[in-house]
Amino acid sequence: KGNLLITIFEKAFLEDLLIKNLNLLTAKKQIYLFNGNEQDLPQTVKGDYIIADLDNKPDLSILIKKAYEILDLISFFTIVGEQEARAWPARKGIKALEAAGMIHSDFEKKFIKAEVINWQKLVEAGDWAQARHKGWVKLEGKDYEVQDGDVIIIKHG
Repeated sequence: KGNLLITIFEKAFLEDLLIKNLNLLTAKKQIYLFNGNEQDLPQTVKGDYIIADLDNKPDLSILIKKAYEILDLISFFTIVGEQEARAWPARKGIKALEAAGMIHSDFEKKFIKAEVINWQKLVEAGDWAQARHKGWVKLEGKDYEVQDGDVIIIKHG
């Protein structure tokens, strides 16, 4: 019967299913950082890794972007008033309802809609009112897949 199972499911799918349920640390995505001089790295390590001097800000941003990519993360933003913004790290594929719950559990429970705009469009518009006036702010439901760089205002009851 084991052979039948293997023929029905692709081997990779079966392995992923079994490994995912075990939550093994070795199956988690990993990022290795080395604190030292590049010449001290073994030759075998140098091939596929980013070598960066993290004292330089641009290199640190490369590390952050790479970490987000490897860990399948995005950032979305919320605004409070006219002067305060907050970035929320979230996994790729998160829906608006779950994002609302990250902000506050009441937002998830009483979710009505989400007003959404990409941060670059918001900056281009100048403010939320202008973005809305230009028709750039979209009303989305609970199943909307939040995109990297979205600015979201949750409408709740």
